[in-house]
Amino acid sequence: MTVLFVRSRAGRFVAWLMLGLVGAAGAVLYAWALLKIPDRMHLHDPQDRYNARILVISVGGAVVVGLGLLYTARTYSLSHRGQITDRFTKALEQLDADQLYVRVGGIQALGRLMHDSPIHHDDIIEVLTAFVRDRAPMTPSAPPPDRVTRPAVLHEHVVDLHVQCRHEGVQGSVHEGLSVGLATPILDTLASSVT
Repeated sequence: MTVLFVRSRAGRFVAWLMLGLVGAAGAVLYAWALLKIPDRMHLHDPQDRYNARILVISVGGAVVVGLGLLYTARTYSLSHRGQITDRFTKALEQLDADQLYVRVGGIQALGRLMHDSPIHHDDIIEVLTAFVRDRAPMTPSAPPPDRVTRPAVLHEHVVDLHVQCRHEGVQGSVHEGLSVGLATPILDTLASSVT
């Protein structure tokens, strides 16, 4: 409910207004502290009063630096999330390509993305599973062609997919309730169907 309110025009206005009020209150509090802290600490020596004001200025500077770091971290997080989304989208486009080397590149890109972003691991496994099932159904309608006519390079890339999925944590045919089905006969059928 709060998120929907902030996304509306009136909600954004109210959020900015509240942020401005909090900022103004912080500035007033800071100015008060700068002027009154030496009196509150019962300091009479001019050097001690100066040191107390320097302390207040240092605390204010630390707060500004902390807010800057939070803003930078938020910006970095959003940028990183956008980059991951772009990489995922490009890899999906590569999987749909007509050329074999582009599809293999898409598989490799998803493998690298799985390594770089562990939070997307299950999503990538799901996409690769759908890709394998789409290219190599569980019950092939036609017998696979002879292994001699199949390019050796393609077979190596299919084995790379199998090894990469095993390396990334896909054990056997089930990973956390997600049926993967990357058995060797299916990989052989995949090798014959993508040529």
